[in-house]
Amino acid sequence: MEPKAVILVIISAFIHSLWNLMSKKSRNKIVFNWLMISTGTILYLPPFLYYIFTNKVQIQSAGWQLITLSSVFHVFYFYFLGKSYSYGDLSITYPIARSSPLFVPFLAYVFLNEKLSLIGILGIAVILIGIYLLNFSSFNLKLSENVKKAVMYALLTAIFSAFYSVNDKLGVSYVYPFCFIYLSIALTSFLYLPIIIRKNYFREMKIEWKVNNKPILISGCLIIFSYLLILFAFAIDKVSYIVSLRQLSIVFGVMFGIFLLKEEHGKRRVIASLIMFIGFFLVVIA
Repeated sequence: MEPKAVILVIISAFIHSLWNLMSKKSRNKIVFNWLMISTGTILYLPPFLYYIFTNKVQIQSAGWQLITLSSVFHVFYFYFLGKSYSYGDLSITYPIARSSPLFVPFLAYVFLNEKLSLIGILGIAVILIGIYLLNFSSFNLKLSENVKKAVMYALLTAIFSAFYSVNDKLGVSYVYPFCFIYLSIALTSFLYLPIIIRKNYFREMKIEWKVNNKPILISGCLIIFSYLLILFAFAIDKVSYIVSLRQLSIVFGVMFGIFLLKEEHGKRRVIASLIMFIGFFLVVIA
């Protein structure tokens, strides 16, 4: 794996876990996520316009199609992520939501014709084992209704994360990464709005902004920057390796959940997450 891609992905992983911590701590997760992506759209509008006008960017129809697909996938991703955080601990739901490597290699093989080396496959397998142990050690044999819902929504989050990852790998071959992610997030904000209207969350929006305006502003800035780093990495190396290495964010997320949110099963979750480092190492040297 290319060193530049490795550095970009590690930075992105930390930033990703940070804004997820803020989302988890929010009052209404669904509303917070919409305010976050909408704020990000506003904050990054000036540099986006500057880049568009100075470089006279023209986007082909294929690029617009991939931007639209990315936005649709992201709407489901943010919605299910918010639902999962409403029911479960960060150190349970976040690792499951980040388990997209379970699906990405198959999608990348079908749509991108990417083939992994044996070491890369082994690395991905070890990462998945770490994810499994991390979650297995967190659960009793009989799951509560809240945990069942958290797991279900987190798995749906992971599936749509896999979809947009493969789609966006194609997207950056047609559209410059910054333009791609900005337009995707801007359209996601618009497509997400019907959920807010349908659930009549307008009063919730005012309360959420009043209580969490600083985390919303910070997250809005981080979310685009985090994924922008990944899109640049996509332009350098294989999507399966990048998405797998990005799961380093799971370790950060577990640490946040244990030490900042004081969640239970700390030792077992830390040990399970550290096992994943072996997988990260194998992916990096592949």
